[in-house]
Amino acid sequence: MNTFHLLNQRIFIINRSGCLAIGLLLLVTSCMNENTEKTDSATEIALQNKITISRKQFVEANMEIGSLRDTMFSRYITSNGYVGVPVSNKATLGSFMGGNVSEILVQTGQRVNKGQSLIRIQNVEFIELQRDYLESKAELNNVQMVYERLKNLAGDNISSQKELQQAEMDYTMTGARTKALEEKLRLIQVDPKTLDVNDIKPEYSLYAPISGFVSNIYVSPGAWLNAENQTMELINTDVLFLYLEVFEKDITKIRTGMNVKGSLPDYGSNSLDATIETIGKQIDPLKRTVGVVARINNAEEYPLVYGMFAGARILYEDYQVSFLPEDAVVDVDNQNFVLLVKEESSDRLVCEQHEVRIGETINGMTEIIQNQGFAQNARFIVKGGFQLMQ
Repeated sequence: MNTFHLLNQRIFIINRSGCLAIGLLLLVTSCMNENTEKTDSATEIALQNKITISRKQFVEANMEIGSLRDTMFSRYITSNGYVGVPVSNKATLGSFMGGNVSEILVQTGQRVNKGQSLIRIQNVEFIELQRDYLESKAELNNVQMVYERLKNLAGDNISSQKELQQAEMDYTMTGARTKALEEKLRLIQVDPKTLDVNDIKPEYSLYAPISGFVSNIYVSPGAWLNAENQTMELINTDVLFLYLEVFEKDITKIRTGMNVKGSLPDYGSNSLDATIETIGKQIDPLKRTVGVVARINNAEEYPLVYGMFAGARILYEDYQVSFLPEDAVVDVDNQNFVLLVKEESSDRLVCEQHEVRIGETINGMTEIIQNQGFAQNARFIVKGGFQLMQ
């Protein structure tokens, strides 16, 4: 009985030991399989990230190799506005007298010079004004002669003081009337010195007050022009500005003299180079913006038109970045990758595909934000690598 019991114990111990051994064996086998799978997976990923390029492929694809470099980028404030001119370079024509438009001598978009005749206007009042001036001028000559004669006689106690005072008053009043008519003629751009009693004109001209381009014509031949009506608008585009709106939250960051990069619809984001000249002192209560005016420094390089829409970036702070050429960074499914050259020989190159975080791209340079994993002398495919990562 005891012998059988001990035997049963041994069998039980052996059975437990066997189960334990089998369990350990299965655990070890499982771990080995798992490690093997992980190793295989890592190897597979590493192989997927590696790209081998033959020298022939390298040459035929016009590939280039380059390194990370440092440069200065600028932080900026975005803004919108339009191309305009200073107030002194814009003129709107009207007429103090009005009349019937007999002839328009220019067309919209035409270049004109200061003093050039633009519009001819007929008015009966202009004829009467010339007559009144010539009559007053003749009368002034007559009363002046009388006054001077009486003044000389009064010195010899021949003429009475009363007659002299009357002559002086006539001379003063006639002179004032003549001067007033003379200035009235000048207001409608007529030189009184050119008037002659035998050559009274039925019409007068409106002349260009500035040199520039005809931007708008508001009248047509045959139309009646009132004194308060506008006839034409002129713009001198020799000097052009960007008129921008900057949000209230950004206005404390900008100063006069800061650089502005303007963007035109068809010419890219860095088309215009401008410098801030004035910053407004009042916030628009509805838009919460402040007006900023920047002088365009390279306006002659573009066919700018007054009122043209323009975006702008106001550069307010410089900072150092590491960059690669824009072509070195490839976007694959909204992830950015570069090709790091790992091995190089006479007949081939072996590259690794690395994901990177990028910042701004300016003038063909793309900021590489996460570059801590790259050696200082790391080399990259900077041109022609696009088709390798598709």
